[in-house]
Amino acid sequence: MNITVSLKLLFIFLIFATAEAALPSHCYDFNSRISDQSLEIKLPKVTQLFCQAQNEPLLVGIRTIESSAGEYLLVLNPQTFKTNVIKRKCLKCFSEDSPDFEDSQGAILQSDYQDSPFYHMLETYTQLPGPMVERLSATADQNDGMVRTVAPTDGYVLTIDMCPSSKHGYERDLFRLFPDDPQVNQKIVKKVGGIPIGVAITGLWIKRHKAQLAEIKQLQKDGVVQITWINHSYSHPYYRNRPMSENFLVKQQSKFPREVLLNEYAMLTNGLIPSVFFRYPGLVSSRNLQQKLFEFSLIPVGSDAWIAKGQRPHPGSIILTHGNLNEHAGVVRLKKFLRRVRGSVNLVDITQTF
Repeated sequence: MNITVSLKLLFIFLIFATAEAALPSHCYDFNSRISDQSLEIKLPKVTQLFCQAQNEPLLVGIRTIESSAGEYLLVLNPQTFKTNVIKRKCLKCFSEDSPDFEDSQGAILQSDYQDSPFYHMLETYTQLPGPMVERLSATADQNDGMVRTVAPTDGYVLTIDMCPSSKHGYERDLFRLFPDDPQVNQKIVKKVGGIPIGVAITGLWIKRHKAQLAEIKQLQKDGVVQITWINHSYSHPYYRNRPMSENFLVKQQSKFPREVLLNEYAMLTNGLIPSVFFRYPGLVSSRNLQQKLFEFSLIPVGSDAWIAKGQRPHPGSIILTHGNLNEHAGVVRLKKFLRRVRGSVNLVDITQTF
């Protein structure tokens, strides 16, 4: 990464940090209250609110979360692609449905949003066919969306899928990469404060693996990993005897909104902040589902390096492997690849690849 790009990312990070610092700590009490079980919430609702925190940069409310302590918002910073949960009363928000919206500050904020990096990427990866999309049928595609970093990089994005599994445990070493060689791990994390990983998680895996999830969360708390939580649907439907073009969520398109929102509910009630990324089960999608993702403000994430299938990563690749013990061969291949490049390995945060 060159100096110009590094300074740009630092500037964007400081903007977001300043916006958060402008608010009192109680505005960010969602996870602490979830943790001590003093908060009950309802299923998130899709929204689009243009918000400011005490005249700081734009935040976009993409979900409203009704709770026993009032309303919270899942907000997006469209410059950094980062999300957070903030009490709604801590923000000044404008809705396009308001009768005086066009004459308000909200119209200006909306224009800023539509000029933002996030909005451009959302349009690009939901309204146009992705660079590696494969047409399965007239109504189904595979591997649509973002499959590589947008900005040039010598690094790789590591994503780990946690599909539902009847197997106990998980690929523990995958979340440490080089557990017997801390110097290599330190080299990987020297700039980001933890091994950057995108974890594509499902609600059913969460439900059946509470102890394992707690262990992963502790790794994040200890600074070992820096996780972006990717929505992978709640149940990850799969029909053994159906072709790919009639399988996964394509088979259940009417249930798609609930699959997305129920998974966000599972994430939120377990202390995970949903990101703005979504991975289709089986990487199988349709144009209708892509339009839904646009409405939900979610960017689809595929892969050009599903490593268990023998797809070799190259700089800029989004690597796909599984951490649920269902595809151990991919973990073995990933470790072999990382050992080969261990002297120069560079893993990058998916939110910083634009």
